[in-house]
Amino acid sequence: FRLSLATGVLPLDTPKFEEIWHRCIDEMLNNAKDHSDGESRIVYGEELLHSLERHDVIEKRLLECCESDNFELRFMPIFNAKTLQIDGAECLIRCPALFDIKAGPDEFIPVAEKSNLISKLDMWVISTAIKTYKELADIHQYKGTLSINISAMELYNRNFADNIRKVLERYQVPPSNIIIEITETSYVKSSKLTVQTIESIRSLGLKVSLDDFGTGYTAFNQLLHYPVDELKIDKSFIDNIAHDKADRKMVESMVNLGHSCDTLVVGEGVESLEQYHHLRKANCDLIQGYFFSQPLTYIEFIEFVRDHNPQTILDQQALLEPSTNERVVVLNHK
Repeated sequence: FRLSLATGVLPLDTPKFEEIWHRCIDEMLNNAKDHSDGESRIVYGEELLHSLERHDVIEKRLLECCESDNFELRFMPIFNAKTLQIDGAECLIRCPALFDIKAGPDEFIPVAEKSNLISKLDMWVISTAIKTYKELADIHQYKGTLSINISAMELYNRNFADNIRKVLERYQVPPSNIIIEITETSYVKSSKLTVQTIESIRSLGLKVSLDDFGTGYTAFNQLLHYPVDELKIDKSFIDNIAHDKADRKMVESMVNLGHSCDTLVVGEGVESLEQYHHLRKANCDLIQGYFFSQPLTYIEFIEFVRDHNPQTILDQQALLEPSTNERVVVLNHK
């Protein structure tokens, strides 16, 4: 057996010691885990006090925003990988009150989970997104899907599916084009309750997507136990797909695994034409990323859908493929 130790050090004369020591211990433990290399280490609590202070600021502002509904939605277009027609959009929450300290969802969502605010955030996103979908469909004849991000912690919420049902009934929206996208699933164990929650969501007519797929064994295990309709390959695999054969093979395997389980496969985080080329070749169904579009406001999304021309990107794709054929011709000629 090999044992590594993390020693946390916090001086007794630290300001407000009695109020923060227990929280500082948690922060030191998390820091040690995040930077673990198998060796023992010493973590100094004084260096992490700013993290606790920032956490408190974010938590306070989130609480105020939950009371005033001071959040915004952004829309990330999702495309058919073969035709590049717009298939749908992913809804992303933004908090204007945190713009000045540059705290995005990656930072404030974990704070919301620890502060028991996550259900309020999730229900705000669900209600606002479904209301928005109603407007998009009725006024702008939008026929695509709308993916709504929720925390995986909601899978432990026995009332979650019923809460969604009430929103659907309030806005009279057909559920078939609404996708519930579950994030951070590595923290959730596959159990009778979590599987039952997913089945309850699907019984309403909604689809369920598994986000960040491939980041650990847990994801593969959940795919086998969770009745999902879609999986999203994590961006970390897409980043090096154009230059790393191992990542390319991994992505191809995940696409094949998804298809064998009768799920659609989405490649997210596409930032180059080469990445798109390899995902299309791997038979990935849907794609999204900054190469095609950044997250858009409601008005920007409407204009993007109206003006979108897949041929522009397809022409770029055509320029990439002939170059390969040219090299083959030259080699044959020699």
